[in-house]
Order: sequence, then C-alpha cells, then structure tokens
Amino acid sequence: MSKKARLANIWKVDTYILNGKDKTTSYRQLVTREKLVIFQSGEFEYSEVSSWIWATPLYTGKWEFINDKEELLLTPYNSAIKPRTCKILRLKNKSLWLEEQVTSDSLVEYHYLPHTGE
Repeated sequence: MSKKARLANIWKVDTYILNGKDKTTSYRQLVTREKLVIFQSGEFEYSEVSSWIWATPLYTGKWEFINDKEELLLTPYNSAIKPRTCKILRLKNKSLWLEEQVTSDSLVEYHYLPHTGE
C-alpha cells in the first residue's frame, strides 16, 4: 500500500506528547474530540470540539508530502490559519504519528488512530 493510501483515513488523536511527556489528559481537557480527514485527492478536513473559545472548529485545505515524503504540509484554504508542517514519525494503516514544532520550546507528537464514530 502506498504512503498516500495509508495516509488517507479519518484520524483522531490517541496520545498527545509535549516535549517528551504524555500530556493526553491535559490535552483532552482542552480538546474533547477532533477529526482529521485526509483524502487521497490531496485535500483534508479538520474539525474539533474544544473549550478554546478562539479556536477554529472546522477548516479544510490541501495536503502534500514534502522533503522526500518525510514531512506532511497541511495548508488551510482559510489564509487566517497558518500552514502546519509535521514530521512523519510513523505511518501505518491504522497508526499515524506526527511531530510538530509548535513554538521554539514546544515540540508536540500526535499519535493518531483511525476515527470510529463520533
């Protein structure tokens, strides 16, 4: 199965790691539910339910592999939302691990599993 085919799925965060420490419980206090839909067509959709009043709950955009398919670039169609570049740590049929340098002192790992239901 190609890398593109493995990436195309409906994903949810299973584990949230901040600077090497599991912070999933703290993450879930802010983001109660999210869904990252990656289409083979090169588009994506992200939605979340959170306690962040200023967060954008739903947006769409395009995705592409960059740096020899070692990284994933997510570019929202809404120019008010900045593009995200994530290093691909693991990409299996039912497992996606992405690493993102959110700020100079915040390195985040998202461990995704396939989304099942709401």
